[in-house]
Amino acid sequence: ELPRDRRDVHRYVRDLEEVLIQTVSDFGIAAVRIPGLTGIWVGDEKLAAIGVRISRWVTSHGFAFNVTTRLADFAAIVPCGIADASVTSLQALLGRAPAMPEVEERAIARGAEVWDSEASEVAPELRTISVAVLREGRGGADEVLLLHRIPSRGGFWQILTGRRELEESPLQTAARELQEETGFSPALEDLRDLDYAHSFPIDPLPAFARPPRAPLFAHETAFALRVPYGRDPELDPSEHDGWLWSSVPEALQLLPFAGLRRAVTLATALPR
Repeated sequence: ELPRDRRDVHRYVRDLEEVLIQTVSDFGIAAVRIPGLTGIWVGDEKLAAIGVRISRWVTSHGFAFNVTTRLADFAAIVPCGIADASVTSLQALLGRAPAMPEVEERAIARGAEVWDSEASEVAPELRTISVAVLREGRGGADEVLLLHRIPSRGGFWQILTGRRELEESPLQTAARELQEETGFSPALEDLRDLDYAHSFPIDPLPAFARPPRAPLFAHETAFALRVPYGRDPELDPSEHDGWLWSSVPEALQLLPFAGLRRAVTLATALPR
């Protein structure tokens, strides 16, 4: 949460830029701001992009810092809508792949300096899992199982998600949630760990609610499961009111959250 004397969105964005500029300086790289182009730059190449969310002065950082990013992926888009500039990464600038823990440690330390605070770890209040359920469609292309949340639970499309219970491992939770929410009963060895976990805030109350409450922080571990063609889910009506087998591009369009889209992308990249 931003303290009262720092509740200025523009200042917060500039502070984020400063954190990133100082972080890369620890690796011997001089990055700069370019007026009118939010983010940090090395020459005419963008090293980090920023897009923040602030709700009741509680922030979600929303920056994309290219550390070991596959730069070839940017060839298909115009990053940030800037057609006359390119994108770089810390790896490309250094000529080697830096260790992610080292980058994280420097960013945390520089953030503490910029915001004149002590660095501390926020323990997640919720631990969750996601499972991208795939099958091979009739044409041979992958299809993704999407589940539609009932209106009282958001009314959006998602892959399977669920909350871990006490003393459950992420793998055990994934197997249990699959049974409860879809009727699928895979062997534990059939569930593929995607080696992807991320944390995100969940706003527990509408913006107009009083008294306001800070977001909850969730930590989610992602898995994948392949099922044979012809197996359809049996839904729990208290959670979901519809399902569909979607093409991968359609799934990436329908899924509202980046973490779920990332899980699908990683799942479809696994060998069958």
